[in-house]
Amino acid sequence: MRSLSSLVHSALFPSTRVYHDANGNYRGSSTDITPWLVLLGSSWGILVWLYIILTPLLAPVYYIFANWYCHKYDAEFTKADPKGWPKDKSQILRNHRNILLGWIIFMIWGYCVDWGQNDLPYEYTQPSTHWQETKWEPNPDGRFVEYYKSISEDNPK
Repeated sequence: MRSLSSLVHSALFPSTRVYHDANGNYRGSSTDITPWLVLLGSSWGILVWLYIILTPLLAPVYYIFANWYCHKYDAEFTKADPKGWPKDKSQILRNHRNILLGWIIFMIWGYCVDWGQNDLPYEYTQPSTHWQETKWEPNPDGRFVEYYKSISEDNPK
């Protein structure tokens, strides 16, 4: 039975195997996926999605809330601070208007550039049809072996 530290180590640092064919060409790799990594990757993906996708979409909500808040408390705040509140109110509304305008520009720009998709057409993103496999020959003509033999013969240890 494996120790707890061994199980934790295997969960945090999964092993990766690299596969080669008989000629030494790279044929792929595989990494052990543990429940810990699945949970970590899923939560990271969800958080990144929430931050990148939903935060810009909240700009209209911020704008509507700012207007609602400012107009709802107008009388109360004007009575309490007749000089400061109108300035604060205009600053709040200006900030949220700028957030909304930035959001609109961001959405239009994203639509125009196709949300950062590849600029090249599909056919150019595929692996080259001219690619050929190389043959792995560690010592094709014996040059390197002879060279190192000559060095070791000239300088014996």
